[in-house]
Amino acid sequence: MAKTTKSNPTFSNIPSMFDAKAFQDAMSDAAQRNARMTSIFLDAAARSTEIATAGTHETLSNIRDLTAMRDEPGEYAEAYSDFMRRQADLARRSAEELASVTQRAGTETSEIVTDGAEAVFANANKAAQKTTSAAKKAA
Repeated sequence: MAKTTKSNPTFSNIPSMFDAKAFQDAMSDAAQRNARMTSIFLDAAARSTEIATAGTHETLSNIRDLTAMRDEPGEYAEAYSDFMRRQADLARRSAEELASVTQRAGTETSEIVTDGAEAVFANANKAAQKTTSAAKKAA
């Protein structure tokens, strides 16, 4: 009859080295970060849409003013000049508002990524210490 060999004790301890709670916590943290980032992106998209909609309404109003009937031919040149000035102002304001939305979203996203990276490194260090400890006990 063949002699049964005892398996390496390190391999038999592998299941005890895996920390299911730490894995679950890491997945929960990732899901929370994902939810926060999604919220940031959706808020930025909603605000950008509001800015674009307001700009469209203002442009249509400006066009209405531009196309109104005038009594004197010179008034058309003045109306066109006013239209261009208002549109340039609208473009400047819209760009500033969109830049603000983008900057805020970028800052908040950067904070989430930084916090997430710190958490991942902290969890990795804990896991490495636990695994090292378990391996030393098994040896």
